[in-house]
Amino acid sequence: MKNLAITLVFVSLAGCSVAPKDESNLVTEAKPDLPKTKVEQRLMMLGKWYGDLPTKEGGRKQWTIERSTDGTYRIDFLITKNDGTTQQSSEAGHWGVAGDIYFSMYRGV
Repeated sequence: MKNLAITLVFVSLAGCSVAPKDESNLVTEAKPDLPKTKVEQRLMMLGKWYGDLPTKEGGRKQWTIERSTDGTYRIDFLITKNDGTTQQSSEAGHWGVAGDIYFSMYRGV
């Protein structure tokens, strides 16, 4: 039984080997700089933007979003129902871009 346990430990550890040094596996101490195209994409999203879409119910949803360089945003919504009544709301939070993914984190009003 003792020999079986020793053999299992040896076999398990034999599977754990150090990969050969390969430059592609190395990491840097700091996050790499964004390529120029990514910086330009982020800069394009800054400032005030307006959106306007029809709703399924026959009304409209309009919004203005302002994204700041410090990674914060504020968005104001105006929803007009098909009977003409309106509803306003706002939200604020943080935004960012990771690779090709835009994300926002809602923090409140």
